[in-house]
Amino acid sequence: MKKITSILVALLLVAVASVSAFAAGINSSEQAVIDYLKGTVTMKNGEMKIPAEFINSMENYFNTIEMTDAESASIIEVLKEGKTFVSNTGAANIADMSVAQKKDLLDLGNKVVAVIDMTMSYDKASKTLCIYDPDGKTVFAGVPTFVPVDGNGNGDSGVIKTTGADVNVAGIATVAGIAVLLVAAGAVYFVKVKKEA
Repeated sequence: MKKITSILVALLLVAVASVSAFAAGINSSEQAVIDYLKGTVTMKNGEMKIPAEFINSMENYFNTIEMTDAESASIIEVLKEGKTFVSNTGAANIADMSVAQKKDLLDLGNKVVAVIDMTMSYDKASKTLCIYDPDGKTVFAGVPTFVPVDGNGNGDSGVIKTTGADVNVAGIATVAGIAVLLVAAGAVYFVKVKKEA
């Protein structure tokens, strides 16, 4: 019975390690960028925020990299420039900006993501902004927008989507669970056969 328990514990440790290997975690440099992006920007009709699902996508990606303090500081500097730019457009939201303003905003966005070797593009037909990792894989795709901040300081659209990361925790847990069951069943069969012999 000790062998079976040891096997089960070993498999459980492998399952936990496989999930941990995919998640580098959010370091203080990355958290500083996230905290800055969770702030508000003043636009024509009041305070606006980046939607929660956009922040969630970024957190998912940050879980796969290790940002340095220098990268974080560079990103925040450009974000500050972008915040001032957005406030000075006189627009109520990104959709209301002129074509020239949207191009300037996209240039600032590319300047931000370039710090960590990413790229950004905008598809006029679908009105979708895409951000790609250094390997060209899409990390984020969505319609760029801000959401109004309510009286409680919330500005979320209420939808949180997991995008950008290939980590399928439920899938890993299911596979690990099946593996544990198979090993347990095999061990029971082995003990039964050994007793009958």
